[in-house]
Amino acid sequence: MQPVRAASLVVLLALVTAVSACLFTGDDDDGVDDDDVVDDDDVVNDDDVVDDDDAVDDDDVVDDDDVMDDDDIAPDDDDATPPLPLELCDLTGDLSLGHTGTLPCGAGNVGWDLFEFEATPGQCVHVFADNDESAGDPLALARDPGGDLYGMVEDWSQLDDENPCSTPVWSGPDFGCPEASVVVETAGVFVVGVAQWGGEGCVEGAGYTLHVAIDGVAVSLAGAQTLDDGTLPW
Repeated sequence: MQPVRAASLVVLLALVTAVSACLFTGDDDDGVDDDDVVDDDDVVNDDDVVDDDDAVDDDDVVDDDDVMDDDDIAPDDDDATPPLPLELCDLTGDLSLGHTGTLPCGAGNVGWDLFEFEATPGQCVHVFADNDESAGDPLALARDPGGDLYGMVEDWSQLDDENPCSTPVWSGPDFGCPEASVVVETAGVFVVGVAQWGGEGCVEGAGYTLHVAIDGVAVSLAGAQTLDDGTLPW
């Protein structure tokens, strides 16, 4: 091989290597499997660790805009299907089978006792949490098997302060105990939870009694507790 041709071949190989590196590690817009770690615009399997715009499974840890499953670690859930509030119903129970327990000072998503039981669509679930002489300020939640909630809204207008407690709560006369009756939408495991507000004046280990009824009939929560002073799993 002549020296000129050999040198030309070396230059050509270097150019091919450079172009390939640019295409596959700089800005790979391959519509089938774009593995670019900086700007992967693949519409099927976008594995970009900085800006994952995959329309099927966006696992971007910075800004996950997946409309079905937002796994974004930032506190901005862009999921197009957020939990909806459950509808209210009128039936209540006779408060005959209350479950007693204690709660830490917490609220938010921590310090919860959770209870689970089977429910069917159309049933009316009544929830009432009362305090004792320790003057705790309880709140509650009800979660349908389909994931819809009643409670935990931003203005705390659901399952918080609907009724007076047995003992006036430490937080003041404007606050009370949670009570509501909600309609089951989906068959499966229904969840009821209770926690108490923290703050100056809160008593650690304050006692509560949780009452649950289905279609006006009191439900025993013996053996139904699945979380004790824990963090909500959703």
